[in-house]
Amino acid sequence: MPQRGPLIHALANQSTFAAVSPGRLPAGDRHRRRAAPPPGSIHSTAGQRVRTRDTANGQRVSRSAVAEREAKGMRSPRKWRRWASVFAAGLLVVFAASTARVLVWPAQGAPAHVDAIVMLAGPGDRLPAALALAKEGRARVLVISRGTFGYGGPCPPPTPGVRTICFDPVPGNTRGEAEYATALARRNGWHSILLVTSRPQAVRAQLIFGRCFSGQVYVSTAPFSASNWPYQVAYGWGALAKAVFVNRSC
Repeated sequence: MPQRGPLIHALANQSTFAAVSPGRLPAGDRHRRRAAPPPGSIHSTAGQRVRTRDTANGQRVSRSAVAEREAKGMRSPRKWRRWASVFAAGLLVVFAASTARVLVWPAQGAPAHVDAIVMLAGPGDRLPAALALAKEGRARVLVISRGTFGYGGPCPPPTPGVRTICFDPVPGNTRGEAEYATALARRNGWHSILLVTSRPQAVRAQLIFGRCFSGQVYVSTAPFSASNWPYQVAYGWGALAKAVFVNRSC
């Protein structure tokens, strides 16, 4: 077999050098370089163009994954705001229902006859309502409070067959009225009384009178001006809270 000449050896060495030269990499190396694009480059994944970037720990993630993480972080405050709105709406519903039940439409009613009718001081047409009950013969005694924001005038003419008592409570509030009426009840042996008041005061009046008077306490409400409702609701809640948590005695 003939030997290769110097020219053939030179050409073989040149081909080998070109195959491993820095300018040309083997097919496997070129494939690995394409699989790891530089940071911030755009490459194709499953037919989609996805931009990548380096994270703090050196890992390379796609921009879509980063956007998904950021979206989850933004949804967390929105979730808390949504729950806060639901909680506030629930509180508003509870407050409205409680106001309707306690101050606007309280339970009231009385039997056909009681021992005394007690008109409490306050706004509204209380005196006409109390006189109407007395004329109906619901009780033989009518007690009228002339306390703060009360009737303010002289005792009305007596109703036939009904004893009328007017008084100024000390202190001039519901508690003072309850103390005076309870003292009358003990002297006269009363076992039931009918309070004439307004709707925002009804529950509070029953609570306070119930602490002082051992008998049955009923309520009949008198109408008052619609323009006075906002103030009466606000005052009614404050006075009721005071009666429940602060002034718990008779």
